[in-house]
Amino acid sequence: FSLQRVTLFGNIQPVKYLDLSRYDYIGYNLGGQWDWEIGRPVFGTVSASYLRDQSAFDVFGPIKNLRDLVTLRALAGFRLTQSWAVIGAVDYFSLENSSALVQASNFNATGVEGGFRYYPGTSVDMDFVYRRESGNFPNRQIFDSTGNLLPAAVDNAYGQDALLWRLNYRPNEVTRYGGTVGYTRRSYDTLSQRDFSGITGSLEAEVPMSGATLFRGAIFNSISTAELLNANYIRDTGVRLTPTWRATSRFSVDGLFLYTIRRYEGDPGFVFTGAEVRRDKVMDFGIRVN
Repeated sequence: FSLQRVTLFGNIQPVKYLDLSRYDYIGYNLGGQWDWEIGRPVFGTVSASYLRDQSAFDVFGPIKNLRDLVTLRALAGFRLTQSWAVIGAVDYFSLENSSALVQASNFNATGVEGGFRYYPGTSVDMDFVYRRESGNFPNRQIFDSTGNLLPAAVDNAYGQDALLWRLNYRPNEVTRYGGTVGYTRRSYDTLSQRDFSGITGSLEAEVPMSGATLFRGAIFNSISTAELLNANYIRDTGVRLTPTWRATSRFSVDGLFLYTIRRYEGDPGFVFTGAEVRRDKVMDFGIRVN
């Protein structure tokens, strides 16, 4: 309506296990976005989402742990020229776990960012931003990796700085290249041994191979928040391929190949048991008929 655009979405996903009914749950994914504009120079976006799902069993083991994830974000921009704009954003993210065994992984983060957007009105738009994020774990860590009581509670709060380049390029209606690449530095308030710095991000592509086949692929290197008591972040490096074959206008087949090297890092060693850093090599294969 007028210069505004509002999008709402929602789905419910009941999950039923054939043998282990104690893991049954109902998942949700709800949210919305408001793209607003005042005249020509001032624009922005406000979005919110809520997701409930279950932790993967390869992270915490065979326990039922439902996760509630809330994401809020607001962005505003001012066009300096026809192609360039200055932008700023604030966001909030929270994660709560239902299992008492992993309450130390409850997490919330607040971020602010500012920079420039290049959008000439053609097939490409890019953001160049500096981002500052503060992460907080409301429940202090009191157990080591084997479940033994620590001599003192550990505060896993951190501050994170990043320089980011975001790209979205569409040479035509069915082809897209994009992603985010940047340099990230994470510093922990009390345990500098857990600090991280390096290149993070992902690059993605959607390319039609023929009239009926669409290739999607991505490479990524990212860090996520604590998921184990002896690792304060997980570093994922890998490749994802998801091709689609559209046999008819009503029938299609999707494929999946995902290879990830997952490193559970951030154990300072002297606080916990000094166990070897966990490293998983995960391969996922899948097919879906629509």
